[in-house]
Amino acid sequence: MNHTSENRSAHDHVRTALEESCAVLITLELIRTGIGDAGYGTGVRVLVERAIESVREVIAELRMT
Repeated sequence: MNHTSENRSAHDHVRTALEESCAVLITLELIRTGIGDAGYGTGVRVLVERAIESVREVIAELRMT
């Protein structure tokens, strides 16, 4: 199977979006269970914003293909 640079780029974006989404879910679960650090709120916000932006970028790329 041949991968063009566009396909590889889309694949990389999907992988990044999934990795960041997983990081957010893990962080939220840690906070929900009380394991997370009290000062973790800002870090969670940053992770959520990055994950949302990555997912939006992937959706836009997938719509263009």
